[in-house]
Amino acid sequence: MAVLTPLAGLLDNVKIADQMFVQKRRDQYSRSAGGSIYGANLGGPVWQATYTTAPMPHDEAINLEVGIDELDGVMRHFYAYDFRRAEPIAMRGLIFPDGGLITGTSDGRFISAAGVASNLVLRRGDYIAFDYGEKPYRYLGRVVTPQRQATAGGVIQDIEVRPYLPPISVIGSTLIFKKSSALFSLDGPDAVSQQSTNGAFTVLTINAVQAF
Repeated sequence: MAVLTPLAGLLDNVKIADQMFVQKRRDQYSRSAGGSIYGANLGGPVWQATYTTAPMPHDEAINLEVGIDELDGVMRHFYAYDFRRAEPIAMRGLIFPDGGLITGTSDGRFISAAGVASNLVLRRGDYIAFDYGEKPYRYLGRVVTPQRQATAGGVIQDIEVRPYLPPISVIGSTLIFKKSSALFSLDGPDAVSQQSTNGAFTVLTINAVQAF
């Protein structure tokens, strides 16, 4: 079977009424014979999302359902982001170019970059995404640093993020600050539910989990 490219823009023109967008941690706890509780980290967290649409005319809902059909269940992935923070909070309403190249990382959690917008300001809770590796894989993280501001030359340094960065080199990867998205797949066979309201509108709920 041919490799299917990820579907972009599936939810771009959809009004979302409710959303959950959280990191699903992969931790495990165990108790010793002496009663002490120990925690173990079994890997980095993955993003998990649930989107519930606002009531849509049936025809619009069917159009979205067809887009979901194109995912072929879990076989094809799609990009989605946190609608609460579609761009850096300090940049809302401003015109600025997206992008910039990672020039350095440290301690698995700090990023420095060049070629970003000269007026770029990142604050705690802003999202950063980039592709890396041959597949490619997609990283999505949130800024935990209180604030970082680019220089007039488009350099920004020591942005602390979570989750931790991938354990391989990401130098040269292109940063995404606008609609920073993770790559998702539908979360199982019951990932989509449908409800008709007032006989004229449809509400869809979509459950998704980060693919890679």
